[in-house]
Amino acid sequence: MRRLSPKEDYSSKHKPEHQAGNLFPRAMFGLPILIQSKNENAVNANIEPHEEIGERMASPLILRAYYDGSRFQSCVLVLPYEIPKLKPIKSQEVKAWEAGKGKDIPPMRDNGANNQDIDPIQAFLHFFKK
Repeated sequence: MRRLSPKEDYSSKHKPEHQAGNLFPRAMFGLPILIQSKNENAVNANIEPHEEIGERMASPLILRAYYDGSRFQSCVLVLPYEIPKLKPIKSQEVKAWEAGKGKDIPPMRDNGANNQDIDPIQAFLHFFKK
């Protein structure tokens, strides 16, 4: 969101770090995402699905703990998903994800995106296996 704000709207201590550009990978986990800043001039916007999708998009992940008879285990179910198309923010086109950008985002690079072209859901699953 800081890339969409004028530079004077945020502290230089909080410059965008990753080189992937105006991507919102968290949108893959469900929408809308509400973003607010203390600074009055900053871009306070919602990341929302495009009108053709609807007002909301549920996460394609279902997380659950289950008892296997001796202890609790973690379980994740991944429903079919697509990369969502997003509404423009402040008249600028934005994307949830772009293939090949995972290597430019440290948490994704650390969870499988360095050697493969994976999306945020797949990177989460790499993390979940650990």
